[in-house]
Amino acid sequence: MTVQILLSLKHKDFRETVRRLLAEDPTIEVVAVTDGGWTLLEILCRVRPDLVLMDLDISVRNSIFAIQRLESEYPGIKVVATSLFAERQIVAAAFRAGAAGYLTKDCFYEDLIETIQVVYRDRYHIGRCTKTVIYGLEGHGELLL
Repeated sequence: MTVQILLSLKHKDFRETVRRLLAEDPTIEVVAVTDGGWTLLEILCRVRPDLVLMDLDISVRNSIFAIQRLESEYPGIKVVATSLFAERQIVAAAFRAGAAGYLTKDCFYEDLIETIQVVYRDRYHIGRCTKTVIYGLEGHGELLL
């Protein structure tokens, strides 16, 4: 099982860090990378990943709309939303729009991999660091950034 992923992350340094870390896992293949926006939709005309790791930080409203559009136009592609913020309203909006997973950008490497694997198996997942902020639970592991 190899999970094919499209990274749609606005910030170049974060995007490259995530790409490098995912390359270490033999069950994951990054098939395309974009900084988001309309280029995401252009790439999806050529590449059909299993999962999109999508940034919500630049414009949450536009990102939520993009998740809804992915859900309606590409229903087989799963979305994991990522953001600097773990506010309940943002997390809930991402899931209502069609995201199957949510991670904060300060998540642990293990949490990133676990979320990808769980979402790939058609389940919903909220990262441990997000749960820590929302519910006050403790996280552990190696920090992603």
